[in-house]
Amino acid sequence: CQQVFFPPSAICPHCAANRIDWVEASGGATLYSYVVHHRPLPLWGTDGPRSVALVRLDEGPMLVSSVVNCPQRPESLVLDMALRAQDQRDVGFGD
Repeated sequence: CQQVFFPPSAICPHCAANRIDWVEASGGATLYSYVVHHRPLPLWGTDGPRSVALVRLDEGPMLVSSVVNCPQRPESLVLDMALRAQDQRDVGFGD
């Protein structure tokens, strides 16, 4: 059915087919929703604030991530803003 989905599964959630192919995502996304943690968990390795965001990939699926390289304030984290996947060392999406 050519639908892209996440998380990975052996069966397509759209059409129940079991012939699944991997697709490399473009890295483009849109900010769908977020919360800002002003005291993030120590395992995150940051003092805060730090966003936890729901992003929609250009291909369709939604992921939980962080928005990085952007002030962690409502004035900067605008819903529907375009995002781009960052290197794994930065962990998250940036504007």
